[in-house]
Amino acid sequence: MNHSIESLISREGDWIAYYKATDEKHFGDRSLPGSKFSDLSLKTLEDVAALAIEQRGNLDGDDRAVFIKHGASKDSFHPDIRYIYVETPGVVGVIYSSGLPDGIPLHVARTKPGIPCSVIYTTYTKHVTTHAVIIIIKDDATGQDKIITAHPGMPNKPKTGEFDHLEGEYITLGQARAIVGGDMWLETTPA
Repeated sequence: MNHSIESLISREGDWIAYYKATDEKHFGDRSLPGSKFSDLSLKTLEDVAALAIEQRGNLDGDDRAVFIKHGASKDSFHPDIRYIYVETPGVVGVIYSSGLPDGIPLHVARTKPGIPCSVIYTTYTKHVTTHAVIIIIKDDATGQDKIITAHPGMPNKPKTGEFDHLEGEYITLGQARAIVGGDMWLETTPA
């Protein structure tokens, strides 16, 4: 099946605000949390999808084996999601909490409408990358494939909503670890 960009990204109805927030998060203000694309010619998810098509010919298939070859954990993938590899520079806006002290403060915030809250760590350190991921799901309403996001860096486990009840609050990493039972991916924002 050959997927077109238009069939995978529908900026209509409930998706208008979601896609606008996704573009702002990954292509916009560098002071906001999240991974950012460095190539300034990329301004929207459609631009990243077009780049992927240019590099690989289409948006079919699944590149999880490529990500694993580049160091992604096998636990980072959901069985019902497709992952597309794209060569493009960016800044990674997540960090794994292992090795960080329990006392660091985290802000609990929703970074896009319609998704679970993130725990956000303020740091001076951001890591650069040479690749990105496009994440494709099956839309519950239509049963069709839909690009849900794209971001620089590796895939990581989808959020599950365990912090939603704390939206807007500050907690410590120790409290966050107690909620999820161990270490986790934290979104980062510049200090």
